[in-house]
Formats: sequence, C-alpha cells, structure tokens
Amino acid sequence: EGLLTADHRVLVVDNLSTGRRENVPTGAGLAEVGVEEAALAAVFEDFRPEAVIHCAAQTSVAVSCEAPLADATTNILGTVNVLENAARLGVRKVVYFSSAAVYGEPVSLPIGEDHPLTPCSPYGLSKLVGEQYMALYGRARGLSWTSLRFANVYGPRQRSDVDGGVVAIFAERLAAGQPLAVHGDGEQTRDFVYVADVARAACLALSAGDGAVVNVSTQTQVTINQLVQHLFRAAGRTVAVSHGPARPGDIRHSILSNVLARDVLGWAPLVTLSEGLALTINAPQ
Repeated sequence: EGLLTADHRVLVVDNLSTGRRENVPTGAGLAEVGVEEAALAAVFEDFRPEAVIHCAAQTSVAVSCEAPLADATTNILGTVNVLENAARLGVRKVVYFSSAAVYGEPVSLPIGEDHPLTPCSPYGLSKLVGEQYMALYGRARGLSWTSLRFANVYGPRQRSDVDGGVVAIFAERLAAGQPLAVHGDGEQTRDFVYVADVARAACLALSAGDGAVVNVSTQTQVTINQLVQHLFRAAGRTVAVSHGPARPGDIRHSILSNVLARDVLGWAPLVTLSEGLALTINAPQ
C-alpha cells in the first residue's frame, strides 16, 4: 500500500502458505510463487523489477526449531534464489527484512547494530545467513542492498495462528471476550513497532542506507503487563488475565536502538503504541 501510494508499479510474490489473497491491495499484481521455487526466475523475467523488498519468510521461531530444514529452505535458499535472480537481471536495490532474532540473548541494552550476533534459534540463524548473503552479493555481484532488523512488528491483518505475535493473539482473544494467558510474571519487556512505520522504513531504504544493516524499532521498552493495559484501554473492555510458567528460552528484556535508522534512513517511528493498538483492534476483520 505504501509503494502504491508512492506511485510505484508493484508485484506481490507470495505462495499464500500464510498470506491471504484478499490482503493484496487493488493496483498490485500477484504471482503465486514461493521464493525458493525455480519458477521465481520467470516472474523476475516477466516483471523486470527495478527494486525488490524481500520480506517473504518462515517467521515462526517454534516452527524453525521443529522443522529447521523447512525453515532454511525458505529463509536461506529462498533468499539466495531472490538474490541470484536480482543480480542476473540487474535489479537496482534489494531491501531485506531481517529480525532482532539475529542478536540472541542481549548482553547490553539498547541493542545496537554492533551488538554480538548469537541467534538462539534456527529462525534467527537463517535470518543472519540471509544478511550475510546480501553482503556477499553486494561484494561479488555489485548488488545494492539494505538489511532491516525489526523489533516486534504488530498491526492489522497479522495472523495470531501464524505469526505468533503477542498483540495479534491478545487482540483476537480480547475481541472474543476470552481470557488472556501471560507467560511468566509479565514483566518481560519488548519493543513494539507498528506495521505502517515498518512499511515506511522499507520504502525509504529503496533510496537510502546502501550497504547498511539497520534496526527498525521504537527504542521503547514495554512490559507485557503494560501491553495488556494498553489493549484494554484501546478496546474499551477488560477480560481475565492469568499468569502461567515462563517459556523456556524466552529472552527477558529486549529493546533495539533506532539511532542508525534516524541517521541513514531519515526514519523515526510516528505511531505510538496506544495509537497502533487502537488501529489494530478497530481494523476491519
């Protein structure tokens, strides 16, 4: 939607394994192809893109632990396939969607781009390998690229059963009047960034940040307990909240620095958590 608003010609490439056809906006084309498939070459040859925003991925940490081969097939081999076709056809710029998962357990906060990279899951590792392939294609094939490491992205149309985002799960249960289950004491913190701010960062990276790896975040820590209260206010209702055992391996605190994004992309978050949650809860289903 952001690209169309900026008068770009847009083709969505999605095998619809988790995406929905109805989410493709009017004015954009759709090629129902997976990024790891050989058929992607024909899509590139037919559309001849000037730029690629590569956000297709297997995004579940849990699924990556259960099926690391499938995770690597989509996230690593799929990324190589995108890059090979981009380089072959002279694409001007590739913007890659990475993740805060590349950092692993924080050793200092806020997490800057120079933080040690020790991913704790196959998903985090696959995203890191994708970043390294970006840099390699930049050096070896002259491909211009930017990698964006996102904090916890949320917003309308996020699927609770696929993305596993806590906002999507809680918003769905709240709308149904069902109780919310919080893992642990709820004092763990996350950095929540609204999807429209993410889209704006990707659009800016089409013409800025060449060769840079950049965090995209609000640089604001929010506890899960605070998130629940924000959701209650946005929805104008409350439900029961229970606390269960903490999940093994969960990172206790996470917050990403966004200083570099401000410097190299000219980007800053515009949507507050309260505003973003209201937009999410009130969005058409």
